[in-house]
Amino acid sequence: MEKQESRIKHFLSFLNFIIFLLFSCFLIKITQVFIKNLKLQEGFKLWVFFLGLSSPLIFYTFVANLNNIYDKIQRFFFRHTFLYLAIPSLLIVLWLGYFILPKVLEKDFNKDIFVFLGGTIFMAHLIFVASGSRGNNLFSFFNYLFILSLLYTLNLILLGVYFNIGFNLPLLNILTDGIKAGGMLVRSIWVEIFS
Repeated sequence: MEKQESRIKHFLSFLNFIIFLLFSCFLIKITQVFIKNLKLQEGFKLWVFFLGLSSPLIFYTFVANLNNIYDKIQRFFFRHTFLYLAIPSLLIVLWLGYFILPKVLEKDFNKDIFVFLGGTIFMAHLIFVASGSRGNNLFSFFNYLFILSLLYTLNLILLGVYFNIGFNLPLLNILTDGIKAGGMLVRSIWVEIFS
């Protein structure tokens, strides 16, 4: 009975890996379309966004691991494990702040700071999720890749909603164009492998 349960777990892990490989085609294309659309937004400085993305990587690598602090922040906002891993609470707090404060104070916000903080929190949350959910063997690594790809997609959508405040980012178009391009990539890979 125990062997059979182990085989089922291994099969499901392998299935998660196959799904991850297919899903990664869509992730790549959605990310490409997302960045392409960011470039088209008036006043959006892509270098500020990439600086925001790279700052947590540099900080975590050379200064300190902030996962303990980030863990406490996430636990303050969310008790359920899925929500705790899936939703970056600081991004939502910033979203609300940038949505409400300019209306209350009747002032515009600095879009460069808005972009930088969005990129920073997006990457910090991905680092937190990646370091907190990895496994210790090959099959748990397959599950890890699958879960990380799903959480990346959800966080990219939340980042799109965040950027929609300041730049009217066409999130629905990004998703549909990315999914179409991902489908074409899967089909071309399929043809290359089996022709």
